[in-house]
Amino acid sequence: MNFSIYLEDKYRERLFCGIIKIFKFQTTFAEYLSNKARIRKMKPTKIMRETVKGWRKGKHVSGWKIYIPYWVIEEISNILIESGFDEFKLDEINRHIIAYNPLTANPMLRNKLVFNIQGNLSGKKNEKDIIDMLALLPSHLLPSRRARKQHPIFVEFSNKNLRVWSQACWKKSETRLKRYVKLDQVFWIGCALYFGEGYTKVSEKSDNSKISLGNSEPILVKKFLEWLEGILDEKPKLSFYLEHNERKSKNKQECLKFWSDWLTLDKKCIGIRTISNSGSRLQENYGLMGVYLTNTVLRSVIKSLLEESKKIVLTKRKWCIDWLKGLIAGEGSVYIKNKSIVSVSIGSIRPMDREFIKRLLERLVIKYREGVNDICIFGWDEFYKLHLLDAFEIPQLTNESKKIKFLRGFLNHQKTKTLMKMKYFENKEFTVRDWSEKFHVHKQVVHRQLDRLVKKDFLIQSRGGIDNRGIINDTMKRFRINLDKKDMLIKIWGLSRELKMAKNLKEKLKKFRNVDSVNFIS
Repeated sequence: MNFSIYLEDKYRERLFCGIIKIFKFQTTFAEYLSNKARIRKMKPTKIMRETVKGWRKGKHVSGWKIYIPYWVIEEISNILIESGFDEFKLDEINRHIIAYNPLTANPMLRNKLVFNIQGNLSGKKNEKDIIDMLALLPSHLLPSRRARKQHPIFVEFSNKNLRVWSQACWKKSETRLKRYVKLDQVFWIGCALYFGEGYTKVSEKSDNSKISLGNSEPILVKKFLEWLEGILDEKPKLSFYLEHNERKSKNKQECLKFWSDWLTLDKKCIGIRTISNSGSRLQENYGLMGVYLTNTVLRSVIKSLLEESKKIVLTKRKWCIDWLKGLIAGEGSVYIKNKSIVSVSIGSIRPMDREFIKRLLERLVIKYREGVNDICIFGWDEFYKLHLLDAFEIPQLTNESKKIKFLRGFLNHQKTKTLMKMKYFENKEFTVRDWSEKFHVHKQVVHRQLDRLVKKDFLIQSRGGIDNRGIINDTMKRFRINLDKKDMLIKIWGLSRELKMAKNLKEKLKKFRNVDSVNFIS
């Protein structure tokens, strides 16, 4: 049996006193065990007098516990029983074991190992979509920073919560989770934010216990905290720090008040890191707020949750839309040229992350082009799909509003301008001359515009009228709006109103400084 144990102090002393009394010297006993180790091919293969002395003492000079290999205990038990000491049978010795190394050797904990417990990945409960966290628990921790050991994870569970811990069982490596988590908008937006903005990199040099997110937008930081609250069954020990730019940020007290109001925190709970690097594009620079906690077990659980969530989210269109909203809020950018929208991009450095974003967009039937470090969306049709999905629903406060920028650029797009003009002929037929006189455009240009609208099925064209000479004249063609496209046109005609509402929303957020007091998510 290739594991070690730690015995009670008094019982361990009695055990070694009995065996040394038989061998008379510790050196003789050490030589006997060395021969047995070579025969049985066990470790340690070479046992010295100091090794036996350490086992007997139970503690190193530096204070850590010295565990005894279990095969050594078996040899000691056999020798003592042959010598007439029946009180040292293995069953009796096992009753005095305090700890096992590794922890999986403990027979009381084997049924609590995660890889021995099975659960359903997702299901229905109270007619709401939920996810069973028990099924998503990883069987081992992430690789440690220096060593490559991956300790197993243990769990105690009920229908309400989970208690998860590992062999590296100092207090901060234990966590309590909710058994069932709702797959609602808060969950998917939180997953998308941590996917795009959170600390997700795992390597030999990275910290495998850090869970963090940093952003200059208080709404996104608050959404991340709500996401953690929906997963955990306890109040996490979070740390907050403000990254204050000496050159660009407002004074420290004003920044602290801004963040403490938004996150309902005491100013004393927020640490400050001062930086003096160059510029910032923030409209109102209150610094960057970082939120983090250190928990080895929770870090492994969240990474596993994120990987499984990326598979589950693709099964429903509604969930994909919520993920896209969080992704655009965190990593999205809107590019404008000559006041017209050119592209919408989603930044991503890792190729694996870009592959997932591509699958997400394909699920939503949105065309894209892959760049070096981003995924770009081009074309009026794709912009309209984003508008239809309300992909820019989450507002920005300190940065320029992405929704305002998108709507303004979309309104200034040439095709949108043409469709906006159709509102004047909503309930009547019109000719090329009517369009030309109304908007002061040359008739040749009008012909091209209306022909494109007919090809796109926005307009229905009738035959040309007959002039005074009895000849069909194409300039007298009559057009009317296609009723099948009426709903789409009404949405386009309402863009100006939506832009005004988005501007009013940002002003309300500045005034109230509380996302709960302003309903921006329907």
